[in-house]
Amino acid sequence: MKLNNKIHTLIGMSLIIPFYLVWTLGYLNTISLGLYETLEKVLSITFIIGLIIGLTPITYRIIRLIREDRYFLTIIAIMTLFIVLGSSLSYIKYLTYNAYAWDLGIFEQALFSAAFYHRLFYYTVELYTNPSGSFLGTHFSPILFTLTPIYYLNPHPITLLVLQAFLLYIPVIPLYIMSMRLTRDRNIAFITSLIYLLSPGIASPLYFDFHVEVFIPLLYIITVLFILMRRWTPATVSMALFLMIIEYTPIIALTMIIPIMYNLIKGKELSKYVVNVILISAMIILYIAVTPKIMGLINSYKSSFTVYNPSTIAGYSGNPINFIWYAMKYWSFVKQSILTNIRQKIMYYAILGGAPLFPSLLSPLWLLPVIPYTAFSILSTYTSYYSLGLQYTMYVMPQLFVAYVMGINRIKQFKQYVKYVLTSSLIISILLFVLYNPLSPPLPPRKTYTYLYGNLIQRGLRLSIQSLN
Repeated sequence: MKLNNKIHTLIGMSLIIPFYLVWTLGYLNTISLGLYETLEKVLSITFIIGLIIGLTPITYRIIRLIREDRYFLTIIAIMTLFIVLGSSLSYIKYLTYNAYAWDLGIFEQALFSAAFYHRLFYYTVELYTNPSGSFLGTHFSPILFTLTPIYYLNPHPITLLVLQAFLLYIPVIPLYIMSMRLTRDRNIAFITSLIYLLSPGIASPLYFDFHVEVFIPLLYIITVLFILMRRWTPATVSMALFLMIIEYTPIIALTMIIPIMYNLIKGKELSKYVVNVILISAMIILYIAVTPKIMGLINSYKSSFTVYNPSTIAGYSGNPINFIWYAMKYWSFVKQSILTNIRQKIMYYAILGGAPLFPSLLSPLWLLPVIPYTAFSILSTYTSYYSLGLQYTMYVMPQLFVAYVMGINRIKQFKQYVKYVLTSSLIISILLFVLYNPLSPPLPPRKTYTYLYGNLIQRGLRLSIQSLN
């Protein structure tokens, strides 16, 4: 890291950390609530300033790339449009009473209690299963601490809904950079990025409130990019943040170690970076070991790696590691669970992987992080796990696109094949966008534009009538 980058990082961290120090003092009740509120309002602003300063070197590189690369400029323009449309769709759904206590209400209450009353993400919807009231006792998501100072400045659902759309589409930037770094071809990088933006799987969470899973694409792709660049310090930081999203992401992280090691062995660099790989692996394993214990302390009814609802995975409840023995003993029941809604399951993954799947098969090791959730959903009889319009697509989509880039890179020397693969992928993406993406033009019924237009008119009429009365 250059000296200039280190200075930006140090200044940024010095402005970010004080918010959490004061929050911790408030949580421990060592300062009064009045003093806490005064300090946190100021420190929330310094947090934003620190974040901007810390990201200045990255922002400068992105601006420079925009000036130099018209393909990248086009991707940024489309990304911005989709962020605006995605935010609008989510917010109009909220305004027209199509948001729910599960899950937008939960995150609203949890973040409000953390931001203004220094509680540990306290909420009241599930006290019967989580007597502590802390969201971390239901899902271990310390990543929410990164949202607390932002939410403090504007405690409103629109903050979460805009952030969600932003987090869903901003990963196209590191994906484009990754494609360029590996293939050295702007056409490949452009089409790959365009396929990402058009994907119904990426837009899927926009239809249902707010969820922490929207952090997965950004942190997964950035982690892989830093590792490919051999920038191990930021890679370790982004991996740590990836682990903090939810208790299931460490399982995905563990499957990343194999393709990472293969990449280093192939480049004859394993001996050079073996310590870095060991440190990252140890961090993941330690996190997996410690997380259930922490969750158990917060909520005695739950540990993070235990399946509780028998309807979700072949009638099984317990530690997923022991599921193998359960499957061997009750194979006929497991088989029946797999066959339940099998057409819907096939269709679901056909839509998610329609564009990026086949080229990604050329890089099977980078498909390993797709397996944990895919296996879980296929074994499940709970339709939400294999339905569009929900956040669960995030457990699959970023891995598919990274594997897609790796697969395209393997055949880039055969230009005639790359051309056909990219063209086919783009055509499939456009078709899937029109048919299944909530941001597509209003060819099918109840798409974004008709939904926004109709509900805005209805809301405008209601407001007009209220003002007349």
